[in-house]
Amino acid sequence: MDTSEPASPSPSRGPQQQSRMDKLFALMENATTAPGVRRLSAKQIASIVETRPEDCNLIIGRLLPMVLSPNSDIRVCSAFSIELVAKCAKIETLEYAIEERSLKT
Repeated sequence: MDTSEPASPSPSRGPQQQSRMDKLFALMENATTAPGVRRLSAKQIASIVETRPEDCNLIIGRLLPMVLSPNSDIRVCSAFSIELVAKCAKIETLEYAIEERSLKT
């Protein structure tokens, strides 16, 4: 599970959107979640970027620590979600997204 502090919500994002995103991340991070549910959560997390592209850096920032999870299902699913987010946001390389995120913090 991600032990880092949760990122602060975007001022333009409503509490309902933040709550949905938090629930989707919780499903992905929970080791007892079925792989199919985890994969569906990954797809829904990526779909948030389609409607709210300004949240791309926040979402990638929350997914990257999950790639280092000791649970292989979580690692695979988080990598899958990063791929989908990158496609939705039309990011050419992950290095670009990481660089953009580090410039904003």
